[in-house]
Formats: sequence, C-alpha cells, structure tokens
Amino acid sequence: IVANERHPNAFSLAQSSVNMAGLGSIIKLSQGDCIDFDLGGGSQDDEEETTTSLSQRVVIPGRTIVGTNPPWGKRLDDMDVEDSWASLKTFLQRECNDAEAWILS
Repeated sequence: IVANERHPNAFSLAQSSVNMAGLGSIIKLSQGDCIDFDLGGGSQDDEEETTTSLSQRVVIPGRTIVGTNPPWGKRLDDMDVEDSWASLKTFLQRECNDAEAWILS
C-alpha cells in the first residue's frame, strides 16, 4: 500500500498511526502535492521505463485501485480549488493509466 498526504499535520498523524499499528513494512507514506507523487508512470507499454522512488511500478493493470479524498471547502485553506483539481487530474492521467480511481466526497 502506498499513500501520499499533502498536509504536514495529517501526514504526521497517518505516519504515527501506521507505526503504532506495526504496518510500516506494508504501508509506504510520502508527503507532498499529488502532482509530485510517482507511482511508476502510466501504461506498461511505455517504451521508456520510469524511475521512481518506489523502485518498481505500482500500478498493475486491472488490479490497482487509486483512492483519493481531495480537499473540499474549509480543507482547502489558502489553496486554489482549480489548482487542487488540476494537480489531481495531472497525477491520475500521468501515473494511474490502467487503474481504477475512486474519489471520495
């Protein structure tokens, strides 16, 4: 399981929860904007292999579900709504080819 969180406080809470549950070897967390989150790139048919911090392709066609809980309303703070959705769109198009995406609201 790989996960990304943009907000530092939420990331710290998630990291603490993973560690307390003893799941650090199963769940890999990173912090930052989703536009910078690298799952190994799109389609397996890409001619040029993508180098990632995860060291291998994460998206497996037909077997990968990408879940997201994007910011809404007050959770956006000073972040522009259009920028937030543009980042998510770019991430899904670039990194999640052949995956199923679930967007929570």
